Amino acid sequence: MPNWCDNYLEITAEPRVISALLAKAKGKRSPYDDTVCDFSYLPFLQEQIDACENYEANWYGFNLAKLGCKWFPEIVPYAIDITADRVTAAFQSPWGPPIAGTSAIADWLRSQDFAFTLTLSYHESGCAFCGVFTADQDGEDDLCGEYLELDAEELRAGNAEDYAAVCKSFGISFPDLQARATDDVDYVTLCPDFYQPYL
Repeated sequence: MPNWCDNYLEITAEPRVISALLAKAKGKRSPYDDTVCDFSYLPFLQEQIDACENYEANWYGFNLAKLGCKWFPEIVPYAIDITADRVTAAFQSPWGPPIAGTSAIADWLRSQDFAFTLTLSYHESGCAFCGVFTADQDGEDDLCGEYLELDAEELRAGNAEDYAAVCKSFGISFPDLQARATDDVDYVTLCPDFYQPYL
C-alpha cells in the first residue's frame, strides 16, 4: 500500500483562459477508468501515452517520468471548485505529488500563450515532507522540505535545551514554539517557511 500524498491544486486566470482550460481538462480520470471528470490530468498526457511504445507494459515507468507518481490522481467531482476565474481541486496521489503532470498542465497553458498562475501545494505525512510547486506563463519552481510534528504534551513539559536544534532549524524561538502547544492540541506541526497548510 502506498503512502498517500495530499494535494491542493489552484489555477487562476482570466475567464476565457479558465474556459479553455476546462474544455481541455475534461476527460477520463485515468487510462483505466472510464469515469469522466470535469478536471483530469489525463488529457494533458494523452498524446504522450498514445505515442508511448506499449504503454500497457511500460505504464509504471511512464507514469513516474511524465506524471510524477505511480497512478493518475483520481479527482472526484465534489473536490473540484470552479468559478469564472479559478479552478481548484483537492486530491490524493500515491507516494508523492504529480509534479511532472502539473508541469504538463502549465506547459499546455503556455503553449496557448495564456497568462495564468498555478499552485500545487502538497504534503505527505508518511514520509513527513511538504512543498509548493508554482508555475505561470514565465516558468515554474518547486520548493520541497521536511516538516515535523511534535508531541504537544512533551513540548509543554520540555525546556529550551531539548528543542534548540528544532528551533534553529525552523527559525522559531522556544517560547513561541511552546506557545503553540496549547491544551487543546495533541501535536504541534512545524513546516518550512514557504509552505502554508491549505486544509
